[in-house]
Amino acid sequence: MSWETFTVGQIRFKENAPVKKIDQALAEFREALQCDVEWDPEWGMWKFQDVNWTSHVSGERVKEVYERYKDILDYFAFSLFYLDEPDEEIVYDQGTEVVSVW
Repeated sequence: MSWETFTVGQIRFKENAPVKKIDQALAEFREALQCDVEWDPEWGMWKFQDVNWTSHVSGERVKEVYERYKDILDYFAFSLFYLDEPDEEIVYDQGTEVVSVW
């Protein structure tokens, strides 16, 4: 089963963290988040944001990766939003020429 999700967050590693371990952590975060994690030189940290229409992202899976690498993390923030139903919707039906907003 899959669902629609929006994920957003940031990751910053400790300055003395081994590069090989950082690379491992980023690979596992990318897999758990099901999106790319990109370096942002302006903020000096890794960032991610993604809308996934066939998602299998779970907070538990991301937490497992976090727990595995928390010793090299300086900062970690992760938000997961489930896009179950719209807050507002506009529907136009050409047959009735009715526009509905709810």
